[in-house]
Amino acid sequence: MVERSNEKFMNLNQEDYQKMQELEDRLFARLNQLAETRDLETPEAKEVYEIHKQWLSYTWPNYSAEAHKGLAQIYIADERFANYYNNRAGKEVVSLLHDVVVKYAKD
Repeated sequence: MVERSNEKFMNLNQEDYQKMQELEDRLFARLNQLAETRDLETPEAKEVYEIHKQWLSYTWPNYSAEAHKGLAQIYIADERFANYYNNRAGKEVVSLLHDVVVKYAKD
């Protein structure tokens, strides 16, 4: 799956790459909003999940809720991912992203 994901990413055209980047920007904007309340029952929490799922569609050959939850676990277990998300947001958001994915990812 990693090889297929890398291949899909490497073959993105400029327009799709730009859309992926815009989604990532929206993801961080929503994560920052959600960090204010940390309430997973809000429409903003569901939107964080939906944006992240859509963002993954640019690189994943197919979606799996279990794989999405596994990725979220890696985000908090591997400090490289945690640092990326937290540094980009300017605050601790990686555990929030993890919790959102675990709550909303369903097959």
